[in-house]
Amino acid sequence: MTELLDVLNTSAALQLLLIIVLLLHKGRKKLSNRFLILFFFAQLIIYTQVIMHKHYEELYANYIYYSLIGLPFSFLWGPCIYLYIISDHHHEFSFKQVHFLHFAPALIAFVYIFAIIPWIKANPTLSILSSFNDWKEGAYLTILGLQLIIYNAMAVLKLERNSKSWNYGNIDKSRIKWNKFILYGYIIACLLYNIPLAAEKFNNPLLSPIFLSNFIFSVYFYIIIYKALTSPHLFSFNKENDDSFELKENILKLENYLIREKPYLNFDLTVKELAQKLNLSAPSLSKLINQHKKQSFYDYINTHRIEEAKNLLRKSEKEKTIQEIMYECG
Repeated sequence: MTELLDVLNTSAALQLLLIIVLLLHKGRKKLSNRFLILFFFAQLIIYTQVIMHKHYEELYANYIYYSLIGLPFSFLWGPCIYLYIISDHHHEFSFKQVHFLHFAPALIAFVYIFAIIPWIKANPTLSILSSFNDWKEGAYLTILGLQLIIYNAMAVLKLERNSKSWNYGNIDKSRIKWNKFILYGYIIACLLYNIPLAAEKFNNPLLSPIFLSNFIFSVYFYIIIYKALTSPHLFSFNKENDDSFELKENILKLENYLIREKPYLNFDLTVKELAQKLNLSAPSLSKLINQHKKQSFYDYINTHRIEEAKNLLRKSEKEKTIQEIMYECG
């Protein structure tokens, strides 16, 4: 069993290394890929630590500090997968200072590791794991589990919401399907990995074949490598395609907002006000309407007002004057 686990863990570590290299080669300029690279790098750190843990006496004796490095890196999993989803779906997304809050748990864990290094040096005869006793391990696993549940849930909600509103072409659909595989594949692999771990805690032999869960992760990584090699558009940075994708996304956002909120009923609506509601700049919105709708902003808004007036004339039970309808339509 130990030999099989070693093979699977070593294979997974090599797969992760290859995924990172492919992402760096094909799409390092793409912000979403950078989050994905950091996500897989954090996974790689954990796998190498697992390999070392299986050979504690041979490796930990020479690399004792490395035994705790996985602690902060594990807190990068949830934030990275969430930021990957939102940055890949929203091309106007930019990483701001407030987004560093997502990495606060990892930073706190790093500070903790560096804080206990002097204690480890002062007590070289003690086990490295004595600094991480039962209650600390329980607290760590609880916080990590809650973080993963919260971030994965937010990523699922964001992904499903966007998948319902994207209806443009095969490239966009393939990207949605691919992101679903990245996210749902990871969630399923995590569940299949942790169920045997939990069973092992209770010495349940029926649920202890953890090599099966390692095999699931290995298959998951292999599929990612295969896709990176056969479908480079899913990872590569293409400014022309991304600009086209962003244009379609903004058009959809504009049309949905006009249908849902009917801001044109406000007679003094300005391009600046509408742009703020859509999280766009006023020049960007004006250019979007000019190029895609072939109209000026006010002509485009008046088109919607005219359609609203027609609907009122058809549906109105009371006789209204043209002037009354004009005021109602903005």
